[in-house]
This record gives sequence, structure tokens and C-alpha cells, in this order.
Amino acid sequence: MNYQKDENTVPFKEVNFEISALLENYIEKSREGKTSVLKQRSPKSIAEALQAEYYFRNGFKTTAALKKFISIYLDNTNHLRNPKYMGHQVAVPQDLSGIPDWIHGTVNNPSSLYEMGPAGATLEGFMINWMLQHLGWFKGKNLYDFKLNKNNGSGVLTHGGSIANLTALSAARAAISPEAWTNGSPKDLVVIGPSTAHYSIARALSIMGMGKNAFIPVSVDENDFFGLENGIYTLGIDWYNSHSSSFVPWWEQKANYHRKGYSGARDIEAVLIAGEKVKMINSKVKINGNKTRSY
Repeated sequence: MNYQKDENTVPFKEVNFEISALLENYIEKSREGKTSVLKQRSPKSIAEALQAEYYFRNGFKTTAALKKFISIYLDNTNHLRNPKYMGHQVAVPQDLSGIPDWIHGTVNNPSSLYEMGPAGATLEGFMINWMLQHLGWFKGKNLYDFKLNKNNGSGVLTHGGSIANLTALSAARAAISPEAWTNGSPKDLVVIGPSTAHYSIARALSIMGMGKNAFIPVSVDENDFFGLENGIYTLGIDWYNSHSSSFVPWWEQKANYHRKGYSGARDIEAVLIAGEKVKMINSKVKINGNKTRSY
């Protein structure tokens, strides 16, 4: 007896063919603007249209039933390929980007333990090496060099920016306060950043047990960092005036973010609050790094 076969499972190849056709039609109509970008319906009306409770209890007995369910599901999604989509939060995906999700959902191999997902873990390591190489932080012999090197950068792939910020802040805390994992964060540990920082930073600090008040907002002049003339986070006027060769990698071309010394420093103001004590700090910040200045 084959205990892996579910009597409610519809034919794999048949479903694959039908879903591919639905997705192709979805992409074409979205791109041609023949559908609304978003039909903002209530959760109750969407659940009723999907017959969510029925299929949750009974499963899909036929390919036609599954096809109808997916058609309604797609109709209630945000159509990112529609020309009227405003680009909120996420980018328009490449048409074939769903195939890796399909493969991963089928094999269900996690990459957190190598023996559980060697192929996925290997590709993750390769992509990390590739990104490190572009940042100038890769010290291996080639991109297949997965050996641990203390002088080499490292990283992990996450599914979004919020969890990426949480991961980065956790790594930063581990570097500056290794005992925090066992004993908790020191009371005087804070994170300083611009007042316009994404809300996920404060949320990450709360999840880490530091509390959102551990974030010290810094007031900055936007033009000092992102302006054409004086912004030190941009290509800026220095790049436009340099007439750099197109054959020179963009991160090596002369730009505002390469400014050094006093011309590359910008004023900031920070407010430190400890109980009833409030202290104003006036200081200067600069961009540190080589190739990473351009990011």
C-alpha cells in the first residue's frame, strides 16, 4: 500500500498544466491593463467567494474545483504588472520567479540544516558569496569557496526587509555584546539612526527585548544626505561633473559619496533620554567604507 498517496489529491501533471494556463492569462491581462489593480473586498466576502470553509474540510476532489478556486484567488490579488500599479512595498516580479517557490514547496527542504537541504543551502551560500564579491568583502578563492573565513563577510537570505533588519540588528548586538544572547541586552545599549528610519527598526528592537525606546532618532538635513549638490549618499553633482567612462564600474566612478575629510561630514542632532534626564548631542557623521559607499 502506498501511504503517501492521498485519495483527495488531484492529478499532478493535470493541475500543473491548468495552473500554468491560469497564471499565463493572469500575467497577460495584468500587463495589458485589462484588470483592476486591486479589488479591495472584505475578508468575509473573499472567504465566501473562495468557499474556504468547504474546501478546508473536504479538499479538492476535481481539477475543475481547484481551477475555480485559484481563479477567484487570483482575481482578488494585487495585480503588480498592471501599468497603474503604484509600486507600493514590493516590486513587479519576473514572470518565472514563481517556479523556485513551486519547486521548494514540493521538496520542502529547509536550508538551516545542510543535510536537510544541501542544494538550497549551497545556492544560498553561492549567492551570499556573489553579493559579498560585489561589496568587496569576499576573500575566498572563487565563488565556490564556502570555507569559514574570519576576515570574510557573511550573511543569510531572508524573505523581506523587516526580518532582514531584525537579523542585522541581532548580528550587530552579538558583535558588540556577545553575552546578550544569554544575559539579555545591557541597559545602556542603544541604536542611533535617522528620524526617518523605517518602522521595522523599532519593531525589531522590541522583538529583541531592547524596547523601541532603545532607538535614538537623529535629526538630519535631507539635502545634506540626498541632495544633488551636497548629498553624501548620492552620485550627485560630483558624478555629473566627472564625465566618468562608462567602462568604469559605477561604484568606482567619482561621486558625492566619495568625499572625504571635512567636505564629507554632515551635522546631526541627537536626543538621549534616560529617565527624567534629557541630553542634546551635536555631532557629525560620515560615510565609511570603500565600494559600500555607493550602496
